[in-house]
Amino acid sequence: MRYRKITSKLICGAVPEAQQDDDLLKSLGVSCVINCVEEPANQLSRWTGSQCYLPQLDDGTARDSALLARGIEFFKNSIGIVYVHCWEGKRRGPTMAYAILRAEGMLKEEAFSLAVPALDYLGSVEDFLAKK
Repeated sequence: MRYRKITSKLICGAVPEAQQDDDLLKSLGVSCVINCVEEPANQLSRWTGSQCYLPQLDDGTARDSALLARGIEFFKNSIGIVYVHCWEGKRRGPTMAYAILRAEGMLKEEAFSLAVPALDYLGSVEDFLAKK
């Protein structure tokens, strides 16, 4: 399973597909999951920690501000390490991680270098954050 540690409280990566992936997340200290996969959230039906399901198409369109707000709020209220993921860990998950970092006060350049979000989603994230 592809993943990378972004901060001491945030890890981003691909969907955990097997029990060994769940075990890996637990060994990393993950207690909460933000799932950005469009398909139903059955991949983590075995997960016993907190979950936030934010279904998103990977289509290059603007991110839904309500989903961004829910993900940021979930992160702020979570206890422990949060794992944010999409299918491959390359676009939707990193973009949500970027939104979380920016909402936490991190500068754009640093958040971008840590989360490596999808460029076509950045404008909608920044627009959302500007309205908060």
